Amino acid sequence: MFKYFKYSLNTLIHTDDVMLLCPSVTGLQYMLDVCVATADMLSLKFNPLKSHCLAIGKFASVSLPSMQLDSHPIPWASSVYNVSGRKLLFDITSVKQSFFAACNSIYAQAKSLDETLHLSLQESYCLPVLTYAVAGCA
Repeated sequence: MFKYFKYSLNTLIHTDDVMLLCPSVTGLQYMLDVCVATADMLSLKFNPLKSHCLAIGKFASVSLPSMQLDSHPIPWASSVYNVSGRKLLFDITSVKQSFFAACNSIYAQAKSLDETLHLSLQESYCLPVLTYAVAGCA
């Protein structure tokens, strides 16, 4: 739930996008069920293939129960990246792992090198791993 002055917001709607905010998975499932029931009354359908759940905070890494949208499972995403109004979902875990693997490889092999050269190697070989991920989302 999001507080805006004295109001509590739990649903944000923009054109054909709906964002539900809820502090619990039980409450989120209830909100999804209400959305499906309301859509049925309006002869509308949600596309479960274009729907995702996102957990934010200290419990985001905990295994969460599957959410259902009209009896279809909704996957949990690990992050959301916003680019010029488009929402793109991607898992940054593999990018972070690749980045740290590259850093650790250079560190392990270049312990005896000058610090400036060491940083130059990090910049040349590790930074592109991160910038490639950003360029793929632009």
